[in-house]
Amino acid sequence: MLHDYGYALQGVGQYALYLLNRLYEPNRTVEELASLAVYVITETASQDGKVGGPVNVITIVPGSKGCQLMTPTAVQKIQEINQLRAKALRDSFYNRGKVS
Repeated sequence: MLHDYGYALQGVGQYALYLLNRLYEPNRTVEELASLAVYVITETASQDGKVGGPVNVITIVPGSKGCQLMTPTAVQKIQEINQLRAKALRDSFYNRGKVS
């Protein structure tokens, strides 16, 4: 599903579209956007049984060496960090975080 805001979706898009509309910012780094992409995929998989399996990430940067496949270890590290982010968000609603 093409979008005018700088990203595209394929497959089960309703959850991903919601998350991207809430979280995407166009001037972020490739690393930040890769983390967002992994988050959107894993969150979609947690809500829809048709989505799942290992997450693979390929980055494409203009003027670089073309596309680069992120290693499974790097993707796993992003998933671990994203779990901490999700926990911090959840905790913020129950006064367990540092938000007052």
